[in-house]
Amino acid sequence: MISASTVLANRCVAKDAMTVWKHDKGIFRKAKHSNIWSEYNASYELITSFREEKRSQDGVIIHNDESGVSILLRHDICGFKALEESNFQQLYHGSFMRVADCSEGS
Repeated sequence: MISASTVLANRCVAKDAMTVWKHDKGIFRKAKHSNIWSEYNASYELITSFREEKRSQDGVIIHNDESGVSILLRHDICGFKALEESNFQQLYHGSFMRVADCSEGS
């Protein structure tokens, strides 16, 4: 017998492995079909948004034009730097999360 949850699970699609980065104080999440990332606190309240600048197998660099801050999201740590800085400084420990898209038309 096929249940409704089985049918729904069959519609789910595994998303790109680097679309959500979680740490103990919140998450960074990439919008669907966009290069915009949003940062949320642990209560899932929006903090700010970033634009994706660069992506490689090692991680993602996102940038906030208003503040001039860049964020490096790697598989184990998150770093930040201001425009005038040449190196990223560690901000959080965390990791990318695997995400499934179960929305219609995914």
